[in-house]
Amino acid sequence: VGKEISASFNFGCALHYYDQGISFIGKDFWIIEFLVDGTQLCLDLYQGAAEAASSIRHDSKVAYYTNSIIRNAPFESTLPAWVIFMSCLESSGKHFEIIEKGFNLMRIMKIEIPTTPPSIMDIMESMTKTTIFASRYCINQGVGISQKRPDKQNRNLLRLFDAITVAAYSVSSPYLPL
Repeated sequence: VGKEISASFNFGCALHYYDQGISFIGKDFWIIEFLVDGTQLCLDLYQGAAEAASSIRHDSKVAYYTNSIIRNAPFESTLPAWVIFMSCLESSGKHFEIIEKGFNLMRIMKIEIPTTPPSIMDIMESMTKTTIFASRYCINQGVGISQKRPDKQNRNLLRLFDAITVAAYSVSSPYLPL
């Protein structure tokens, strides 16, 4: 019921139904679900509740639902929750927290992060490499590549990187050129 109500943009009502579903299955269902039957009922309920709470700017509920997902679900299933959580932090102006959590996520995903901000020479070298790489393609190839829609997992990664970039820009972070 929560998905249908969310589709009609009645997020407060949708949140109520997601809350009811979560209270019906109980908080211990995470353990049973992922160890026994592998369904995604719990993940879907918490994800829907987090999205509905985010839409009505109920930050404490967003934090509760996303943290429940992050604590209990396998890492690869938590990226949508991280996107919602980062969005909540962004709307609250918690830019340093976004950068900290974003870098921690990047480390978990084995994305290399330099220990010091890049020098001007490093930035110029990266720009030169990007120019050389991009010059290998004609405009039609570039447009074709840009029109391909990334899969759900990559779309969530791009949203996380966007949140980190915006936060870094907002606080004038020396890591922004990364």
